[in-house]
Amino acid sequence: MSTEPEIFEEVVVEEDANRQPKGAFARYWEKIGGGSFTISLLVHGFFVVIALLIIWQTSTPKNPEDIEFLSGGGGGTEGNTAVNKKMSRMMANKAPALKISSVSASTFSIPDTNSSFKVSTSVAIAGGQMSGTPGSGGGFGGGKGTGRGKGIGSGVGPGSGAGFVANFMGMQSAGNNLIFCIDTSGSMRTNLKEGGIAAIRRELKKVISDIPPATQFNIICFGTTGDIFKPKSVMATQDNKNEALRFMEGYYGGGSADFGRTRTEKYGRSGKDSQGIEYVPLEPDDVKELAGTEGGSRVDLAMVAAFEQKPSTLFVLSDGAPSTKNPKDDAPMDHNDLIKLIHDKYQKIMGNISKLTVNTISIEANDEKGEKFMRMLATKFGGKHKIVKPNKI
Repeated sequence: MSTEPEIFEEVVVEEDANRQPKGAFARYWEKIGGGSFTISLLVHGFFVVIALLIIWQTSTPKNPEDIEFLSGGGGGTEGNTAVNKKMSRMMANKAPALKISSVSASTFSIPDTNSSFKVSTSVAIAGGQMSGTPGSGGGFGGGKGTGRGKGIGSGVGPGSGAGFVANFMGMQSAGNNLIFCIDTSGSMRTNLKEGGIAAIRRELKKVISDIPPATQFNIICFGTTGDIFKPKSVMATQDNKNEALRFMEGYYGGGSADFGRTRTEKYGRSGKDSQGIEYVPLEPDDVKELAGTEGGSRVDLAMVAAFEQKPSTLFVLSDGAPSTKNPKDDAPMDHNDLIKLIHDKYQKIMGNISKLTVNTISIEANDEKGEKFMRMLATKFGGKHKIVKPNKI
């Protein structure tokens, strides 16, 4: 079989006469595939920019007000920062709310909502920790901080409140202005005898020595008239305590005293005895309702004088009832009327809403009327009454 050589027909493509020839850079760019590569870069760059914008929007709050603070456990002031409700709803289903907690009683302060502050504003916390709430998508995370904030504390001093608990003659009572009304009449010296007088001195020294410096106190001794230790209650400094004990030495014939029942009875309104010890004189004429009266064991006179100093607690010690008498009358005042007079003066001077405790202590002297008076007096003021035997003090 004969074979003939295969003949391929050459195809000649004619160029468009109107087509402009390409430049050298265009021919090179086309050679390395530049057209499709550029489009790919632009498309990917666009998506990268969109992704970055989304991340920035979800992780950064638009306004400072978007931050929410919730008050936590422990003492302190409440935060006044405005709550971003939108962010709260978004985070509620994802993580617990941001809290400020404290391991002990503490205080913290948060800037006022009207002031401008940055997202990174720090919160002052005393003795506590601040835990952040984990966020999704790289949001805000946990944090811890300590600081110092404003606080409110308790103090001791004059005014309302329980105050110091005094123990006098076995009777306890709390107060921050204590006044001791002590009967120094002649009958007390007779009923107490030497041992009882020594015991009262010992009890007064103990209770006065125990009073803390921030507590006020005063002493009023009474018989037919009265002596007041100081014009107004004084703080229980060591100097005032020492002066008070020296003031008490002269009563019942003690020390080098040359007076009987009270200094006022002998020295009147001079305000100083022969030993140079100062006192405030107290006479019946100093109280309008008692002007012109006379008698012994003037509990009424001493208590009215005490009301002027706004005490929180009165300790009243006596061996009987006062024999307050108007010279125009044949007999002493009725005890019920006298207690009413005392209480009326209390309401007028201190007011109905004031808190005053009156505790009475009777030295046993076989005086039923006297003990009854002292018991009724304590009851009228919501206090307690106690009977003490001289040889059992």
